[in-house]
Formats: sequence, C-alpha cells, structure tokens
Amino acid sequence: MNGIAIDIQYCDSTIRHDDGLRYSLIGIYPDTYPIPAAEYVLAQMDFNINLVISAQRQDLADTPLLIQTVKNGVPISSFHLPPLPTPAGDTFRGLIQQTVSHLSVAAGDTLNARLLAGTDILAEGNSLAFVHTAAG
Repeated sequence: MNGIAIDIQYCDSTIRHDDGLRYSLIGIYPDTYPIPAAEYVLAQMDFNINLVISAQRQDLADTPLLIQTVKNGVPISSFHLPPLPTPAGDTFRGLIQQTVSHLSVAAGDTLNARLLAGTDILAEGNSLAFVHTAAG
C-alpha cells in the first residue's frame, strides 16, 4: 500500500445543506450506469471523491498535487489541490466534489478519478462503467 486511497461515489446530483457540513447524494451508481442508448449525453455527473493520505506520506507535504477525472483514461477535468495541511491524526482526509455537465458517453466507457504528483499517478479510485440497457 502506498498510503493513499481514493473512493468515489458517482451520482446524478449532490445537495449541500445549509449547515455546510452535510451532503445528500441523489441517484448513486456503485459500479455501473445503465444508459438507454448505445451513445448518450448525461445532463450531469457528480464525482464525490474521498481522499485519504497517510500522515507517513510527508514526501507529499510540499508537492503540487492534481486530481483528474478521466473517461477511458483521458482527462476530462482537473484541478490543483491546495497544500496538504498537517494531519490531526494518522491520516489526512478530504472530500472533493466535481460536477461534469453534458458528458457524452457510450456503452463500454468508464469514468474514474486519479491523484497525480507531476506526471506520476499516485492513486486511482474505483471506476464506473456504462452499459446499454435494452428497452423492455
């Protein structure tokens, strides 16, 4: 284990409540997303990325880090993380939310997110696969 874990909740929408501490995920897809046609455009896809980095990874303290959301291994969005704070315990935990609108997908496509330092991929999260469902 490299001391980094990424877990992604894929959903249709994320609601942030007034207190700023709670979120509700609407339309969660654990590992597959059924689409009604072989090619389809999603109005919106929310990535809720849970990032856990061990405090033992002090080598990352001053390293510029980047989160990328990817489709079939190709980046579709990316953003730089601020410098990691000193963890209060044995890990740093963070929640990153990214919304992609009007995403064109096809049966067999996959989505994922990954953490990079420069061009090195440090960790990748669980993926979401698109499957065509026949009309019944």
